[in-house]
Amino acid sequence: MKVHLKFLFLLTSIYVITVVSSCEDPVTFPDQPIITSNTFRVLKGSNGLDSALVLDFGFTDGDADIGLGQRDTVAPFDINFFIEYFEKKNGIFSKVLIKDAEQNPTGDTLNYNGRIPFFNSVGGTKSVQGRIEYLINIQFRGSDTLRFDYFIVDRRLNKSNKVSSGPVILK
Repeated sequence: MKVHLKFLFLLTSIYVITVVSSCEDPVTFPDQPIITSNTFRVLKGSNGLDSALVLDFGFTDGDADIGLGQRDTVAPFDINFFIEYFEKKNGIFSKVLIKDAEQNPTGDTLNYNGRIPFFNSVGGTKSVQGRIEYLINIQFRGSDTLRFDYFIVDRRLNKSNKVSSGPVILK
């Protein structure tokens, strides 16, 4: 009888712990996407020189509307990851402009923008958080010190905070 009572007590304890822990409120975040952390790593090419950069950043979004579907191809839903590219010359960072007037009559900056694909939140939660790694080819650069400022935009066109990679010193 004592063994059955101990077993029943153990099962009841596990059930109570499970019920109490499942009653916790789900984590919520603001509807505006937020970049929560950022790091980078430099990759070497077969020639031994730095040839690519991987931006690695965390994000949150309270209404889980980050990402674009395959059919999202018309502005403003064609790009949702915006990157500004800078090179350091004479101690000052400057945006890199495309010099070809035919390709770029407005004098826009070199374009590393991209697309974060659509994904569904897990477990029916409305808030999401995650990590993104984004590969950038840096073989065609004019400086040994670069910087990337970037932000993301959700499907409701809410912009995240803008973050900077900080100086990226290359070899």
